[in-house]
Amino acid sequence: MGREERPLNDSLKNYEAMLNEIDDGVGEVDIKGNLTYINNAGCRLWGYAREEIIGTNYKFYTDQEGVKVVREAYNKVYKTGQPNRFIHDIVRKDGTKRIVEDSVSPIRNGKDEIIGFRAVQRDVTDRVETERRFASHRRRLEAIFGSVKDAIITVDREQKVIEINKSAQDICGIDIRNAGGKVFSECIGQCEGVCAAVLKQTLNQCSIPQYSCRRAKEYAPRF
Repeated sequence: MGREERPLNDSLKNYEAMLNEIDDGVGEVDIKGNLTYINNAGCRLWGYAREEIIGTNYKFYTDQEGVKVVREAYNKVYKTGQPNRFIHDIVRKDGTKRIVEDSVSPIRNGKDEIIGFRAVQRDVTDRVETERRFASHRRRLEAIFGSVKDAIITVDREQKVIEINKSAQDICGIDIRNAGGKVFSECIGQCEGVCAAVLKQTLNQCSIPQYSCRRAKEYAPRF
């Protein structure tokens, strides 16, 4: 090895050592999607030894739906030349599935031609599953909220409407489509507005045992 090659070789070794110390997976594929490089974290993520996975195509560790997602995401990077971030499922060596967030950038040669892709991968399984459970729980609560026969209106400390159910429209005459974010007193439809005053007193930490609202010539149910 020549004297000029040694510093370069040492620099490459240091660079690779640094990549192997980070927690995120880092991989490179050629233009056909064949893996040409992967760091230690990437090997742990997929559950393969480096010699088992280097040279394999991305279809090797991706399920059928994931293949479609990955192909479309990488094609977008190739066509636009811009980085892209997306989420997809992978299949580990033991058959278990994980959810991975990929940040993909193009690799170019000296002629500025795209010859491959570099990806930074992060396991986001726990985060995504938590978000999905939360979304599912919220949908159930929204269904219950919408089906309650009593008028339910939630406001912040400035009395701006946060949420309002359909019964509030039927009982109070409030246009629920345009109420969100407005001050509650500005949304009152066909009632006397007693509830707006009660809300203000409640926010000022006054105790209101009970009250009634009059709607047109009828009385709304007692709250």
